[in-house]
Amino acid sequence: MMSKSFVIFCFLVGSYLLAISQTGDTLYFDKSWHPCQKKESKYYRLVQKEDSVYRIRDYYNSGVLQMSATAIQLEPEILEGQSSYYYSNGNIESAGIYRKGEPIGIWSYYNSKGYLTDTYNYSLVSKSNRDSARLAQKAYKRAISETDNRFSFVVRGKVAGFFIIEDNYFSTATIGSEVLFKGRHSLGVDYTYFGWQYEHDDADDNALYETYERRGYVYFDYKYKFFAYKRVDLYLNAYDKIGTYHMWHEGVSEGYNFWEKPFLKDKVDGSFNQVGAGIGFKYYFNDRFYLDASANGGKLFTKNNAITYNDSLQITNRQYNLKEDKAIFYIRVNFGYKLFVKHKKDEDVFYTN
Repeated sequence: MMSKSFVIFCFLVGSYLLAISQTGDTLYFDKSWHPCQKKESKYYRLVQKEDSVYRIRDYYNSGVLQMSATAIQLEPEILEGQSSYYYSNGNIESAGIYRKGEPIGIWSYYNSKGYLTDTYNYSLVSKSNRDSARLAQKAYKRAISETDNRFSFVVRGKVAGFFIIEDNYFSTATIGSEVLFKGRHSLGVDYTYFGWQYEHDDADDNALYETYERRGYVYFDYKYKFFAYKRVDLYLNAYDKIGTYHMWHEGVSEGYNFWEKPFLKDKVDGSFNQVGAGIGFKYYFNDRFYLDASANGGKLFTKNNAITYNDSLQITNRQYNLKEDKAIFYIRVNFGYKLFVKHKKDEDVFYTN
């Protein structure tokens, strides 16, 4: 009795030959690359015999080239030599060499904007593992090549604290989120706490009093990614910081209190708004976790109320709604983690690697 698999094989071969007999050297395929009638097709193929090989060119129904390759045999198909694959917009998707139907050497993979995103050396993979390696690489290639069709949600932030020469202490914490869409654009919002403390000493390095400053602000930003290569993204960004700050003194040694040292009553309370733009990069440690750093220039606007003691006149000055502005250079460092990545709904493969 004829086996079921043999019947299926004969049916596919028959369909393939039927397509040739009906359309000459133009073949039609559905979205799964099964032979079909022209009205049901998503792709079509032109085959030209050149000496002992076949020149194959596959096209989207729009007429855009989908693949260019050569084969030493059509049924079953055995590709040989240089091959290139293309997106529906005409940009190259991948390129490399086949040897007896197997990819060899270094293959290059690109995103839909034409940027190189990865390379893979198939020669380093043993023959027994090549099929699984091809599947894994296809999944990875699809994940990185469809960047422009992604929607991602990111949690970002940092916690840091450090001393400088024992008299200075800084601490900061940031928590926020970022939405990435269409592969190149992102909108983010953070809340940041920043604390600064400075110790004033006498000649014998004994602490006299401390100066403190605390800031809290909300940070909004927009980023546009203009270049991507392997693990690195480069972007332009614009930002706005809105927050408040508080500065004051506290005595440490005996005799350093506000009735003996009136300047210890000095304090400043205020609000600020900082706007600017810059350039930065993201370095991906893996497909989800990354470092984000940028250098920015902007304008800082402040409004504060201040209490200061004039030692020469021995009077306390109170000032309200003092407004200032100045240019500022700003370096920002953050970390991010992608919670999820969503691909196009009509994508055949959904991988986030």
